[in-house]
Amino acid sequence: MVEPVRYLVGCGVLLVALTACSAGESDESSAQATAASTPEASLPAEETEAPATTSGPLTESDLPAPQDLGSDWEPYSDPGGHGYRGNGSFVRERDPHELAAGLVPLGCAGVRQAPGLPVPEHALEATFRDSEGRAAVALVLEYADETAATALVEQLGGLLSSCPDPGAEVDRPTLVVDLLRPDPTTIQSVRREVGPGAGKEVWSEVVVRDGRRVGLTIVQKPDVDFDDLTSRLRAAVG
Repeated sequence: MVEPVRYLVGCGVLLVALTACSAGESDESSAQATAASTPEASLPAEETEAPATTSGPLTESDLPAPQDLGSDWEPYSDPGGHGYRGNGSFVRERDPHELAAGLVPLGCAGVRQAPGLPVPEHALEATFRDSEGRAAVALVLEYADETAATALVEQLGGLLSSCPDPGAEVDRPTLVVDLLRPDPTTIQSVRREVGPGAGKEVWSEVVVRDGRRVGLTIVQKPDVDFDDLTSRLRAAVG
């Protein structure tokens, strides 16, 4: 069973996610392609209380609804217990600094040192499951201004472009990203791992910017309708 996908720093390479950790060893390796989870034994001090279901002006209405991901997706209320507190909802506030650190795609052949990405003022996350138990996460970030939001998309796009297929034998799980940039405000990508111990999971991600807000959605499927998902994410964030 797949553990909740969380854009976090700690378990390798985002997802999000945009930083996604999974339950099995191979899934945990796959999580290096997307997200990370913190150890259960080291609960961050800021999460000794259940996270809020809003963040500043951001509310559930600023995130995609389950049907935006497809007809078989449902909200997933993460009970917590793997590094943070559950709050009884599928929507939770995220620490902006932790979230920004977790977006860095570690494990790429071309990313030797994790840079600091722009930190939003507010961050809100939603988690989902489909009928087959696959996971998805959506985020909406609000920055102080449009310049900072633009920088996040540009810098994240640059990092993802540094994750091509190495095209040769590798000695450890290596993140590979197939990247599209339909326009300057949009990122579409498919993440997977290659090499010994590589996870079998494939994750599809969309990032959009609307003004000073950035939306991110990552889905545990290789065959999403990118144009539809992009349109729905942009409508929610805007």
